Amino acid sequence: MDGNTSSLPARAEKRLPFSYILLDLLHGRALCLTVDAPSQPIYSFDSLDYSIATHEELYVWSEHISLAQVPADILTAVLDRLFFIGTEFPHLTCGSIHALHTLRSSCKEICDVGHAWIGREEIQNFFGTIQKDILIRGPMQLSQSNVYSVRVPRGNTLAYDAAANCVDCLKFLTENHLVGIQFYDETGRNYLHAAIDNDNNDCLQYILNNLAPGDIDRTTAINLSRLCGHPLVQLAEKRNQRGFELVLQQLLGHYNPADLFTDNYFKLKLCAFVSPEFAEQLFVMDLNIGNARDEHGTTSWHAAARGNPHGEDFMIWLSSRSGTEPTIKDNKGHNALMHAAMGNRSTSIQWLCSHVDPMENWVNPATQDVGSGPAYALRLAAESMEENSPDIFRGIMLRIPRNHFENLHNAISIFKLICDTLFTTRQNMAIQHAHPTLEHRMEWENSWRVAAAKCQNLGSFLQKRRGGWQGTTAMRAICDYARGRDLPMLVHGIAPLPPEGKFWFRIFKDREAGGGGRWPWSTST
Repeated sequence: MDGNTSSLPARAEKRLPFSYILLDLLHGRALCLTVDAPSQPIYSFDSLDYSIATHEELYVWSEHISLAQVPADILTAVLDRLFFIGTEFPHLTCGSIHALHTLRSSCKEICDVGHAWIGREEIQNFFGTIQKDILIRGPMQLSQSNVYSVRVPRGNTLAYDAAANCVDCLKFLTENHLVGIQFYDETGRNYLHAAIDNDNNDCLQYILNNLAPGDIDRTTAINLSRLCGHPLVQLAEKRNQRGFELVLQQLLGHYNPADLFTDNYFKLKLCAFVSPEFAEQLFVMDLNIGNARDEHGTTSWHAAARGNPHGEDFMIWLSSRSGTEPTIKDNKGHNALMHAAMGNRSTSIQWLCSHVDPMENWVNPATQDVGSGPAYALRLAAESMEENSPDIFRGIMLRIPRNHFENLHNAISIFKLICDTLFTTRQNMAIQHAHPTLEHRMEWENSWRVAAAKCQNLGSFLQKRRGGWQGTTAMRAICDYARGRDLPMLVHGIAPLPPEGKFWFRIFKDREAGGGGRWPWSTST
């Protein structure tokens, strides 16, 4: 076979033309990026007797030949099909761009075909028309009319998606002058935003290497750019420390660093994720994120306690750089331990319990009224439905003085608080999702598992510390309370089942299938 597509046979009886099948199959190969030969390749393009080949044989053949062995004119036809060349509406797709740059970066034979294809006048004209397409705009200033489009999700453009997912796709677009690295798309976002949105630090590095610092952002202060998605603010919200370091390094030689850190909102975002080492690097540059306090009284202590994954290490850094103590309270009267109890990070609980009294009660800052009792942080952890709240609850509970639970009224109030919170959660879910999907049911299951884990933690704690909890009047009373709330799954946290009862989950499923009860969903009050 000489590789000339004109010599391919015409349609046989009940059989598609070989050329159509071949291009279709190889087109699929290109889009799937299976360029290299499989483990058992066909060594010659002439090894197929296409005159008698069935569709199934052609499919097997197309899967077992390296694209490097396919004649140039057939590969050119495959590339035409990737970009719909020769049709009424030739256009780019993310898949076709990704396939093209993958083909061009493979073996020399395919690369040469790709370069020759791009050099064709028809293809150059096609690329020229793409530049005028509304999907890819030229540079424009962010104005108040489009400033919100940076933050509001909209349909992404092709170039934006390419930049978000693959640095090589963006390189292809820029090297062929289809887009400029400083361009904004029709929604007012540039490719820096795309890389940030998708946590693509490789693409972020490429953009920064080819973007002037003045084009990174048009503003010089974070408090002016919060509305238009300053890259540093976006990276702080995404908790991408590596990307943050890359962008900051580019900006340091262009802006006064102090101007970038004048906004307390921004510094609180950083306290929620950066490492103490990076925070110290900022401090050395006179950029202290440990002294932030916003209009709600939220401080660096509160933001870090609620979300920083570096836990105790970051708390130690804050204690030396913040100028305040973790006992400091926000406008609602919550200290750092209380914020940690409402969060989803357990890494700093032990340190905070050593520096903040876990028995502290809540005091209303406006009226100075005392809250519902001591150990307010434990109550907040009991009410939390966060995934890691059982670990937070247990960490605080173990630091509560033993005599607090000598009075079983305190333990019962915590059990009731857990039950009431789960009951309210179920009510809210039933109102919001009248026809629950599997996802909603899984959300409900996660909620009651969190509550059951807290009940089990407290029940086991009472059994060990008080010398007995099983079978007491208080235990039976709180079990009856849970059943009265139609929360039988909590009973087996309050009073753990014996080994022979470990399949209680199946019992409840059978109970639901039989029509009895309202588990796991309820619209009852």
